[in-house]
Amino acid sequence: MSLLGKILAVLNVLAAVGFFLLASMDYGKRQYWTHAVFRHDLALHGLPLDAEERDLEGEPVVRQIDAATLNELFGGAGNPVKTQLEEVQRVRQELQAKIDGPPFRVSHPLEPQKKLELTTRTQKLAWALRPFAFTAARREALNRLMVGGKDITPDELAGAFDAKFEEELSKLEPAKRPEAIADYLQKELTEKVLNLPGEKRPAIAQLLFGWAELSGDEGGEPDKGGDLSNSPAYKRVVAVVGVEMAAQALNARANDLAQVARGIRAGMVRDRQQFTLQHAAWHGRLLDAADYLHDREAELQRETQGAAAQQELLNARKKEVADLEARLAAKQAETLKLLQKQDRLQQELFKAQQVFRDAATKNLELEREVRTLEKGR
Repeated sequence: MSLLGKILAVLNVLAAVGFFLLASMDYGKRQYWTHAVFRHDLALHGLPLDAEERDLEGEPVVRQIDAATLNELFGGAGNPVKTQLEEVQRVRQELQAKIDGPPFRVSHPLEPQKKLELTTRTQKLAWALRPFAFTAARREALNRLMVGGKDITPDELAGAFDAKFEEELSKLEPAKRPEAIADYLQKELTEKVLNLPGEKRPAIAQLLFGWAELSGDEGGEPDKGGDLSNSPAYKRVVAVVGVEMAAQALNARANDLAQVARGIRAGMVRDRQQFTLQHAAWHGRLLDAADYLHDREAELQRETQGAAAQQELLNARKKEVADLEARLAAKQAETLKLLQKQDRLQQELFKAQQVFRDAATKNLELEREVRTLEKGR
């Protein structure tokens, strides 16, 4: 081979090596950008719904999610999962374990600065359903169940649950009502919340955000800044459902809570109106009662003054009685002395009479002797 041929052969080899280097660099960069796009798609749209969900090329999405991607996506927000239904199953098991487990403490629904211990199954189920109560009446009923436990009547549940349940509950004995309420709440939790009614992704987002509220409610002190987006529970929800669906779920939740707020404000207006009517009625009654009380107080004052005068008279009479009793005691003592003296005189008189009797007897005897002597002469 000529020198020119050798030079061309070397140049061909160098060109091939350069081509392969450029091809590998292009492939690596392509893989890097493909993974970055996939990672951002996960952050935007969330995890696949289940293991069967496929991408545009027909490949299962879960096969493309490696451990590094999961760790990067969850970022310290708990153990990673690969599908949204897997997260729902985890939440379902964890929630049911809390309901069936020992008592635990949560924020008090009526006094947030305090803690409330949930001991009964009814209290725990009401706590689990509370984030999904989007009417003021239902939320109030669940609050009452959380605080009061089994001590709640069918009338206090009016407007919160379906009429058929209220009718059946009113027919039961009071001792059986707590169990019936707990069974009804368990059915509501299972059918209306955990079975994900409607479209799966929005329902999952609503469920997970509700559970995130419960996790924050059960936790310790709230964040100093009060920003729920910094809590691990909310970060985990966003990682699972994606930013897009999280924004939709939060917007829907804000609308639902606004509806609850409107119901509460309407209830406050009704309460104020009722209070105004009751206040007017009670105000008249209080005025009448005040007049009656004023008359009774005046009468009592008169009676008190009369009682004071009678007490003074009684005290004077008591003093007179004491004086008379003292005089009587002195007279009785004087009389006793005179009686004793009389007794001594009577005894002396009796002795004198005995002496007189004996002298008279002796005198008679002497007279008989004198007569006897005179007759003998």
